[in-house]
Amino acid sequence: MTGHFVVIDGPDGAGKGTQIEMLKGVLPSRYGRPASDFVFTREPGGSPFAEEIRKLILSPEAKEAVGGVMVQLFGAARFDHLEKVIMPALEADKVIVSDRFDAATYAYQLFGQQGGDTSKDLFLLQRTTIEKLPCFLDSGWTTIILDIDAETSKERARKRQGQVANHFDERPLSFYQAVRYGFCAYAEIIPDVTIIDANRTPCLVHHDVIAVFDRALGGPIRTS
Repeated sequence: MTGHFVVIDGPDGAGKGTQIEMLKGVLPSRYGRPASDFVFTREPGGSPFAEEIRKLILSPEAKEAVGGVMVQLFGAARFDHLEKVIMPALEADKVIVSDRFDAATYAYQLFGQQGGDTSKDLFLLQRTTIEKLPCFLDSGWTTIILDIDAETSKERARKRQGQVANHFDERPLSFYQAVRYGFCAYAEIIPDVTIIDANRTPCLVHHDVIAVFDRALGGPIRTS
C-alpha cells in the first residue's frame, strides 16, 4: 500500500469529527502500519499559514463576503496546505485523512453562498489548480460525504458543544438546504466519491466508512 488521500466531508453536524477520532484508533492496526503513516489534517487550515487564513474565513468580518471572494480565500489556504502538508506526506507514501476539502468549498461557497450560479466556472478553475500538482494526480484520492438532511444539520450546528459558533452556523435553513444539494451535485461529477447515510448511529456509519478505506487501501492485513 502506498500513499492515498482520503477526505471526510459533509454538512455541519454529520459527525465528521466523531468518525475521524474513530479512524485514528483503528487504521494503524487494521492496515499494519505505524501511526506515523497516517496524517490527519483539516480545511480550511492544516498548515500554519492556512490556519491564519482560517481565522479570517470564520471571522465575523467575513460574514458579508460573497461566495466568489471566499472561494479565493479557501483556494489560497488549500494551495499552502497542499504544498506544506499533503504533497510531502503523499511523496512519503503516507495516508492523509482530511477533515474537509474541495467538496466543502463547492457545497458551501458555490451553492450555499452563491446558489450555484457560477459554480461550474469557479469550481473548474479551482480544480485545475489542484490537478496541476503531479503528486496529487499520481496518488489515490477518495472522498467520503456523510449525508444528513438540512434540518438536522442546522439543529446539530446550533447545539454543538465545545465550539464557538461562526457566521456559517447562523445562516437560514435555505443555506443548509443548498449546501446539502451542493454535496450531492459534487458526488455526481467527481469520481471516487461515496455518500454515506449519517442519520444512523456512529458505529453503523463507521462500518461503512471503513469499507471505503478497505477499497481505497487494498483491504485490511491478513493475520494467520
